[in-house]
Amino acid sequence: MTAKEYLSQIRLLTARLEMIDSNINTIREEQLTLRSAWPDGQPHGTKTGDPTSQKAIELMELLEEYEHRQIECRSQLWRKKIEIIDTIGEVKDPDCHKLLFLRYVDMLTWEEIAVTMHYTYQWVAGPLHGKALEKISGIIKT
Repeated sequence: MTAKEYLSQIRLLTARLEMIDSNINTIREEQLTLRSAWPDGQPHGTKTGDPTSQKAIELMELLEEYEHRQIECRSQLWRKKIEIIDTIGEVKDPDCHKLLFLRYVDMLTWEEIAVTMHYTYQWVAGPLHGKALEKISGIIKT
């Protein structure tokens, strides 16, 4: 895997994390709809063995299991994202470090990075980026 491919994983990780967060929010909203609609929070009108009640319980258990899997997946993705951010943190050259962070973590465009760093677009997107990728290559090889 090249340094650029390694760093570009952050975009995919971020997109997947946003999707999982959305899933978790949807699950939690759905779980709220399965709670009692009565203000006292007590069940009303249910009988032992009521199939509707049992279906709600089964759905709640299914949602809880799915939420747990989503949280586990989210944790794994965050670990990978933190690993990549830590790798960027190992770059000692301040310009290279800043460029990598702005590009791959903050996901800024080359134009935005050039303005932020007070360099030309050509310098940031060309030689400086190449130098930064070489530094990352050295770090991930060791």
